[in-house]
Amino acid sequence: YLNIRASRITTLPECISRLQKLQILKLEECEYLSCLPKHLTQLKDLRHLIIDDCDSLVEMPPNMGELKCLKTLNLFIVERKAGYGLSELRDLQLGGKLHIKGLENVVNEGDARDANLSAKKNLQNLYLSWDSSDAMCAANSERILEALQPPSNLKSFGMNGYSGVQLPSWMQNTSILSSLVMVILYDCKNCEQLPPLGKLPHLTVLYVSGMKDLKYIDDDS
Repeated sequence: YLNIRASRITTLPECISRLQKLQILKLEECEYLSCLPKHLTQLKDLRHLIIDDCDSLVEMPPNMGELKCLKTLNLFIVERKAGYGLSELRDLQLGGKLHIKGLENVVNEGDARDANLSAKKNLQNLYLSWDSSDAMCAANSERILEALQPPSNLKSFGMNGYSGVQLPSWMQNTSILSSLVMVILYDCKNCEQLPPLGKLPHLTVLYVSGMKDLKYIDDDS
């Protein structure tokens, strides 16, 4: 177990990759940390990689999919380079919370489907974010989000920076989202319609902000 909290470091030393017995690595409030060791995937026993309030982090180690024992990965940053795509998540049996950043770097829906989110039955909290809301990529964002269907037992779902006009079909399906307790929709500037969130039996928190083009809620003007 290794917990690094409130450190001013900008990078983790590569020697951490030699801690072969390490099962839990927690990085908390390291506001200057920008990258993780390239060879972190040598930690074959790593079960939980928890990254909280490390807002300067811009890159994950490559080939995260090699960490077959990983059960918690609460942050994943997508890049267009080989070894940094959503396919790295395909075979990981992740649970708890997962925030996927950099979705503007996903080229097509096939790459998004490779994340295999719907099969991750232990996932409780999913948050998706795009760093670019360029209207030119709105159609691609819609296809990407359609392919990122979460498991039906999800408790919390949120997204920000989504540039699509339409929300995916799975967000209209109350049976898929029936377990949701919390929904956060932030800065989805082009969306014109909210899904039928009022029909979700367990929803207790709904946060909607920055949806300036919203015209309809559940087909009602």
